[in-house]
Amino acid sequence: MKSGSKLKSELDWYLEEPVLPWSEDLSVLNWWRISSVRYPTLSTMARDILAVPISLATSYEAFYAELRPVDRCLTRLDPDLMNALSCTRSWFKED
Repeated sequence: MKSGSKLKSELDWYLEEPVLPWSEDLSVLNWWRISSVRYPTLSTMARDILAVPISLATSYEAFYAELRPVDRCLTRLDPDLMNALSCTRSWFKED
């Protein structure tokens, strides 16, 4: 290796992976389980995030929770986590 060269991180390797085509049979959790050998840190993070149940609140309720009393469980979610969950849900929706 040349001096001054940087080693590729796990994230670098992951980002260079080709994008998988959409399929009804695609299981994101299963993909991360299988890929845990190549991406141990990323797979742990992904499985932790994907294991969080999606809230039953509508997006209006999620973003305007202060306007109505909500279930105690919903109010315990960190706003950043709620935003991440909402984004994740929209990413997996079929167009």
